[in-house]
Amino acid sequence: MNARLKSAKIWVGAFLLLMATLFAWVEVQRWYDVAAVQDVVERNWEITFGAEQRPALLPESIDTAIYKYLVGKYDHESGEGPRHTELQGYILHERFCALFRRPIQNIEIHYPEGVRGDVGAALQRFPGLRSVTLEEFNDMPEANFKVLCAKLRRLSDLEELTLLGVPMTDAALAEFAGHPRLRSMTTSGGHFTAECAKTFASLPSLRRLELVTYDADGHVGLPPEIDNAIRAALPNVSLNPP
Repeated sequence: MNARLKSAKIWVGAFLLLMATLFAWVEVQRWYDVAAVQDVVERNWEITFGAEQRPALLPESIDTAIYKYLVGKYDHESGEGPRHTELQGYILHERFCALFRRPIQNIEIHYPEGVRGDVGAALQRFPGLRSVTLEEFNDMPEANFKVLCAKLRRLSDLEELTLLGVPMTDAALAEFAGHPRLRSMTTSGGHFTAECAKTFASLPSLRRLELVTYDADGHVGLPPEIDNAIRAALPNVSLNPP
């Protein structure tokens, strides 16, 4: 009996150790996933992973202590080093908070001031994303936008996509064709033609579309030919709602 009890304790201990190891591995992987998104752009501190407030699973006292420690240790205005390290404490704090966010379904990247890698590949590290916001990605060439849209297309749970100040084109948008679940899309800064209506019409779940384009002279608005083409192709979609 004692031998059986001892054997059972060993198996239970081994199982608990295995579970702890798997949990630790998942958390380490989450840390690197968040870091990959932050490190793919030059200005990497205005990025949110889910809600901006403290995660419910993270006690306020611990969150405050970690924040004060990281900001005090890393943040300074020395004027030395690359700009993306100026707010290193804040960046590390966000990586820490992300360990307590379950699950991460929303990522926003604002004002990156340059891209240093594959944004789409970084976002794909979070396959359960339901909402993505990218703002002022105006330095990327069209080829990069095509790659980005192709990889966003593979995020099968994505429901909301916001691209503000992003110079999208018909060709880049076409890479996103046929996405099964996207229901809301907002984009500004694009250079679309009436051809974009075909891509939007290929999105079976689309119900809301806010589209602002720029003409050759830089004027903001939605030309009548594009407006008419989209409305004809998507009669059940709310276009540029008030």
